[in-house]
Amino acid sequence: MNNISLEIKQGEFISLMGESGSGKSTLLTMLGGLNKPTKGKVIIDEIDIYNLSANSLADFRREYIGFVFQSFQLIPYLTVIENVQLPLATNGHSKKLQAELASSIINKVHLESKGKRLINELSGGEQQRVAIARALINDPLILLTDEPTGNLDSKTSEDIMNIFRELNRLGKNIIMVTHNSDFKNIHPEIFIYLMVSLFAEYAKNYEEYLVRDPVCRMHIHPEYAADLDFYKGRILYFCSFPCKEKICG
Repeated sequence: MNNISLEIKQGEFISLMGESGSGKSTLLTMLGGLNKPTKGKVIIDEIDIYNLSANSLADFRREYIGFVFQSFQLIPYLTVIENVQLPLATNGHSKKLQAELASSIINKVHLESKGKRLINELSGGEQQRVAIARALINDPLILLTDEPTGNLDSKTSEDIMNIFRELNRLGKNIIMVTHNSDFKNIHPEIFIYLMVSLFAEYAKNYEEYLVRDPVCRMHIHPEYAADLDFYKGRILYFCSFPCKEKICG
């Protein structure tokens, strides 16, 4: 990633897009204090996070950042409540208080009746709700989500996005890496499109700049499409060669 300058204001909902290899997840890990840039700074709430000691950086992540992953990263032999309360293990809270906090968060993601179930007894959408609850247990300022609906069907994806929208209305910053270009169901405030060695920001008028891959439906910049082809009298732009092969062979 080169020459990136970005300011995110408190309470904004950011959707981060781009073709494979453009640095979406890399940027997310940099913002989350997991991947130190070779140059430059990441400043959050006036804290230069990579100037912190290792222990202080871990404290920063616990206080400020909640992570939600596409693959959930849940522990299958623990119950829902036990998974959600894991981040509290180093906070010094009693087990009783940990369980009470976890139950309260589970209610917010509408899993109040499933707190004692094991993870493999839940649907994919329910598992993602557990992952969101775990990310919220320390009441972080920022949620970093990497393809949070990538493994879910469209109805479940919309349910998850409703949770994110509500969290955003409550003041959480949400920065979401997504391959889903159905923005009418997502409603982030700002769309950021990453290209190899380039960084471009598009607000509500993103459709003036981007075209849609006809296979995966991801928005891409025409100049940085992996390939294009003529099909039935029109130009098609593709984010990758595998997508092109599904139509053009």
